[in-house]
Amino acid sequence: MTMEIVQGREGNTVVLQPCGRLDATTAPDLEARYHAMEGEEAVILDCTGLDYVSSAGLRVVLVLAKGCLAASRPFLVCGLQPQVEEIFRLAGFHHILAIRRDLGEALADIQAS
Repeated sequence: MTMEIVQGREGNTVVLQPCGRLDATTAPDLEARYHAMEGEEAVILDCTGLDYVSSAGLRVVLVLAKGCLAASRPFLVCGLQPQVEEIFRLAGFHHILAIRRDLGEALADIQAS
């Protein structure tokens, strides 16, 4: 199964939008995309197009979050579909990640900081 990653930019914020399944097969693609964009001020992971996330997918989300934290860059997650949001909640991610309802809310948060 493949996953498409749409990458956009809003000022100095990179928006990564994985579409499809984020699992053991596709998680390395998202991690590689993140590592290829060194020096950005903020990263938003827009999950609007994400249908499924596995434990390997959760791990790569943590890798991205920790990388941003280490570089003092904001990292926000937005657009969680109900089935993906449930997995994030079960994993406790809503306690450790900045999760916003949609891209507009995430961008507003970054601009306000």
